[in-house]
Amino acid sequence: MFIEFVQLGSSGRTKIWDVVSKSQRSTLGKIKWWGHWCQYTFMPEPGTIYSEECLKDIAAFCKSQTERQRGQKVNVEETA
Repeated sequence: MFIEFVQLGSSGRTKIWDVVSKSQRSTLGKIKWWGHWCQYTFMPEPGTIYSEECLKDIAAFCKSQTERQRGQKVNVEETA
């Protein structure tokens, strides 16, 4: 995995993470709860680009955190 998820804190009942490039240590975007869709979403920084693998990792993280927020079981492999 070329990215990592760094928890920044929370906004009330939900958490916020920075998505960080491991190689450059730069912030690529944030993962936050989007109330209109009732799920965690990725909000990229302007001018950033992503490989298919990075997008899969981000999507899996959003899915696992949404399931956790909703109180569902989470597959341990998805959050690794």
